[in-house]
Amino acid sequence: MPPPESAPRIKSRPIMDRVLKEIFVPELRARGFTGSLPHFRRIRQDRIDLISFQHAMRGGQFFVELSQCGPAGIKTESGEAIPPDKVTVHDMPAGDRFHLSTGWGWRSKVFAYDRPSYDPPLATTEAATEANCAKAARKALEAFTKQAENWWEQKARR
Repeated sequence: MPPPESAPRIKSRPIMDRVLKEIFVPELRARGFTGSLPHFRRIRQDRIDLISFQHAMRGGQFFVELSQCGPAGIKTESGEAIPPDKVTVHDMPAGDRFHLSTGWGWRSKVFAYDRPSYDPPLATTEAATEANCAKAARKALEAFTKQAENWWEQKARR
């Protein structure tokens, strides 16, 4: 049941970011990634593995994108050099990116933790919102564990 009109909506995005820091980020750190939400990078001798989290503008969901570039960073089409410690997934061409997913189709690339901001919220308590966020973070981490290293290794071989 949605909250009464006078009850303020629980802001789920800050909760989602906190939960990602608690559940997902420690795994990235264990694998050698540096950075902070939303962008992380792992600088290796022969390449840089990139991962970024992007929240949907309408709220309630996020995507996780991977990419990779050479060890020196990149040079954009306009000639701007982006160094290794600054490059992100969003600096890479769309064709050089990969979305983590839970299955087939575009909907499987979305990790939902709430309804869009224009709809009634999925949860009406902070505890329930946090539980939804934790579930989404665990699903994203599971997709990362199954797909990321394999994708980066295949990309490096091309």
